[in-house]
Amino acid sequence: MGVEDFEIINKKIKKIEDILEKIKKRIVKSNNIAVIGHVNPDGDCIGAQLGLGLALETLGKTVYNVNQGPFDDDYARNFENNFIKDTQSDIDLYIVVDSASAARISYDQDKIDFNKTIVIDHHLSNNKYGKINWIDDAYLSTCEMIFLLLFFLKVDINETIAQHLLNGVLSDNGYFQHIRKDKFFSLYIVYLLIKYGGDPNVSRNLMFCNNTIQTEKMFALALNRLESRADGKILYSYIYDKEKNEIGDFHSGMFFRETASIKGAKIFVFFKIDEEKETINISFRSTDDIDVSKAATLFGGGGHKVAAGAHVRGEFSEVKEKTLKLLEDMLRDTASISS
Repeated sequence: MGVEDFEIINKKIKKIEDILEKIKKRIVKSNNIAVIGHVNPDGDCIGAQLGLGLALETLGKTVYNVNQGPFDDDYARNFENNFIKDTQSDIDLYIVVDSASAARISYDQDKIDFNKTIVIDHHLSNNKYGKINWIDDAYLSTCEMIFLLLFFLKVDINETIAQHLLNGVLSDNGYFQHIRKDKFFSLYIVYLLIKYGGDPNVSRNLMFCNNTIQTEKMFALALNRLESRADGKILYSYIYDKEKNEIGDFHSGMFFRETASIKGAKIFVFFKIDEEKETINISFRSTDDIDVSKAATLFGGGGHKVAAGAHVRGEFSEVKEKTLKLLEDMLRDTASISS
């Protein structure tokens, strides 16, 4: 690649050089490093963990890539064997990626020394629970931030590292469906990762050509339960954990991609209910003018303006009504501001 290919990268790095230097110093003096992601890891989390982990190994570090899952959807199950459940070793440094809060870390918190922890995340709602926190919602994915870090560390980015990072970037930007004019940097990162040897067709197959018959049956059940509120501006559906065990699971992204094509819809909500544990995973998506991260934060979760989530305890009918009422209020507030 020519010098001109990296001109934008060098300009970007110059603006964040201070935080990158802090991270570099901690990595250089550490030998045993645990790389940790969030529960129910998505493509960005998986790509960031695996890409960073392999890169650190090229620098001579002993890496423990930890994620306890669960790896419920077909995409994540492809990578479950790449992770361990515990480090079983003395750790010099913990690097947590893509997790907006300590509560969402897919590892036992009492085993983590947060004074030895670096947090790298692109969720604005991140509560900065590490000793060093690089939080920046200017990026569409954490994998974009990992790429910049590896470039700064002068890592020799091979095809495997590039593929993991490309998977993560394309996963979080919805294979270019969520590109916004103020976050076009994602396109440039994709261009460079392809030049490093990443294959976008591999990423596409993981995202869109990875379903089983059981996945499609569960997806059909979720679509059959599709309901609306606020004159069709809010769309929602749900599945129960016991149904997932009987039929199969699917990634909520399938639901969001399908319902996003419905005219007039602005907010999309999906509930995954575990009656035995009395817990509910709530996933939110929205159009650009509605900030669903505010709703997720009120439930103890977080995320982005147009994509967020929360994990709550309670009875489904009560949680559902509380969620929908909150979203209806948000729609009214947005309408009053714009009028």
